[in-house]
Amino acid sequence: MESKKGPKQSTRKEAIVYESLTREEQLKTTAKWTRPNVFPTAVAFPYQKMPRDFGSILKTELFLGKRLTGSGLGHYQCHHGGILDPKDVNPISAAQRELLEETGFDRPEHAFEPLGIVGPEFYRGTMSIEGRSIVLTVGNEPANPKHPYLFNVFAVDVSGFSNVDTPDEEVELLGWITIEKLIEKYGQSLTFNYWTLVFMFLRQCIRTPTASLYPTFHAGSQHRL
Repeated sequence: MESKKGPKQSTRKEAIVYESLTREEQLKTTAKWTRPNVFPTAVAFPYQKMPRDFGSILKTELFLGKRLTGSGLGHYQCHHGGILDPKDVNPISAAQRELLEETGFDRPEHAFEPLGIVGPEFYRGTMSIEGRSIVLTVGNEPANPKHPYLFNVFAVDVSGFSNVDTPDEEVELLGWITIEKLIEKYGQSLTFNYWTLVFMFLRQCIRTPTASLYPTFHAGSQHRL
């Protein structure tokens, strides 16, 4: 189904309808907008040593980076990606391209595990460890008030693989960090981008049976694993 116009409002329902279009239809739709209401984005979490039980989940390692450009300038993050380009066939190919550009990891499309789609309602938050629970607290500050993003989120196992040198100047690569150390160091810091996306990754680690592919993280809400 081809939409005649772009979404009038940045609502979650309209965002999902937009994401269900083929890439060609998306481009036709976007071309008619004076300004897109939602920016389709693909991001990936490269990881290694992922366990499948909660007792050792904190030892999973993510690849930490620091943004050097854009709205995330100076912020830390463990996801790598960006807005879909016209040359991208689908969100997976976009995530594959962005991962290679930003980190130097070159993995085939079948290695990218979908974690879900989230946005455009998106807020900054914090993360903490309370006993045997990991807690995401969603704040009231919009993460990107001027640029509502719809995130297609993926995980990709790079255990045993080396990344090649990359000339990308958008991210400073800081290396591997465990989930435990990440939360300890940045959990309460507003300099870390998108704890909500990290929560989606962790949810997949422990295979939460009720996990939705279209989760919502409303302002002021709290979520536990």
